[in-house]
Amino acid sequence: MYAADRWIVLDDVQFARRDYQHRARLADLDEPARQQWLALPTHLPQGRSTLISQARLVDARRSRRTVHLLVRQYYGRSPHWKAMSNVLDAVLDTLVRHTGHTLSTRSGATLKDTMVRAGQSSEKAALIYQHSDEERQRDVAAGLDEMVRAERAKHHKDNPAHHSEESTGS
Repeated sequence: MYAADRWIVLDDVQFARRDYQHRARLADLDEPARQQWLALPTHLPQGRSTLISQARLVDARRSRRTVHLLVRQYYGRSPHWKAMSNVLDAVLDTLVRHTGHTLSTRSGATLKDTMVRAGQSSEKAALIYQHSDEERQRDVAAGLDEMVRAERAKHHKDNPAHHSEESTGS
């Protein structure tokens, strides 16, 4: 990545399971023919139409461990492993942290909760953990529906005039 002249991020294209979007082929330094796929389990909220930016790792901590162990197994004897390992750890830690904060917002954490958990001092910085997709919109709609029904039931129970109007048919 550091040596690349151009870096293209494909975050608004469709996620393809059998592509290189969530997997990589690792080759042994001494025996390049000895290869292994490094694939990470993903959750696609919209199924096949999910965009890359909407795909989520099933278990970010486990994915971090898997990536680190396999990359170390294949490239740990490289003369540049120490520098690469530091960069890899930073990227993987960011991935796990981002996934954790994103999940906390999906579980109902407010923006202020997210700011505290993430150690952010600005709302703008914490907003990167707020994602919205069809699945989340359905969750929000279901929550709103439940709140409205509960409020109507409470109003119905607490308002005797409402009962008499219904029973008399007026």
